[in-house]
Amino acid sequence: MSVANDFPLSLMSDAIFDQFKRVPAKLDPDFIHDFMGLRSHVDFNGIWIGNGGVQQPVPLNNWQWISLLWAVASARHSGRGRAVLMECGAGWGPWIGAGFGAARQMGIETIRLIGVEGHQPKVATMVQHFANNGATPENLRAVHGIVAAESGIAFFPVALDPSMQWGARVRGQVGTDRAKMIEAARAVPMAGQPGVYTIGARHLPYDLVPAYTLSELMGDHEMIDYIHFDIQGSEGPVIETSIADMTARVRVICVGTHSGDIEAALRILMPAHGWVCLRDEPQPMHPRGKLGDGTQVWLNRRFLPTTGPQAVNAAPVSPHETA
Repeated sequence: MSVANDFPLSLMSDAIFDQFKRVPAKLDPDFIHDFMGLRSHVDFNGIWIGNGGVQQPVPLNNWQWISLLWAVASARHSGRGRAVLMECGAGWGPWIGAGFGAARQMGIETIRLIGVEGHQPKVATMVQHFANNGATPENLRAVHGIVAAESGIAFFPVALDPSMQWGARVRGQVGTDRAKMIEAARAVPMAGQPGVYTIGARHLPYDLVPAYTLSELMGDHEMIDYIHFDIQGSEGPVIETSIADMTARVRVICVGTHSGDIEAALRILMPAHGWVCLRDEPQPMHPRGKLGDGTQVWLNRRFLPTTGPQAVNAAPVSPHETA
């Protein structure tokens, strides 16, 4: 396995967009198109309904895009001829979808995508999203389940309206004994919906979905170029329990953070295992006092040069000193 990659770190910025062509889209009112021409059906996201037929501009200053495109471009630069991208809490797979479009534009021969989503209807939309954009079944592994610190099963909310229901969190702990978990949660079977239970005073619907560790989901891939995490507060324990395997074979991660404690813990954990922080945006406060998602972007020092103009300083980079 090639370890060092001398693709310029200076391109981990808005400059990365210049590595990709703007592809004029044949506008369709049922789709939103990104700047590379990848299309997403308006039904996938409730805020898009009635607003299709547009091509979005280049998403400058968006570090989810910047980190993804840098990972794809540097994978192409390495000469491996392949890119492996993963999205945890994937929905319809917007980030691995954008990565697929970018990798295809770069002429990468082998593209492998892993999308993990707890809502079964959204897994179906993920499969449809890639079919809409010319992917083949060998490109995508769409997994119904959640990523967790341990494998088993977990209660996960049922999506009554998949296009509008986001930010779902696991209820309780991951377990292995279905009957004991149902009893402990005081879960009541929901009439007419096999496998669905109501829990709590509000009688919210949940089902039991598979829980996988990150290592299980990464499978036998020798190298993972990029992982996007948006797992609603589980990112801390998942990354902590998987850090050794991540350090061995993951190049770039982008983490949506959901608490100040998680952000602080990652600032300690990641540099201790040889990761370099390229971006640290704490959770923003939105109007009416609602917190948004923070963003942290980390590069694995193991896959960066140790000498030459692209070398990273031997000392860990403070997140608060990044651009």
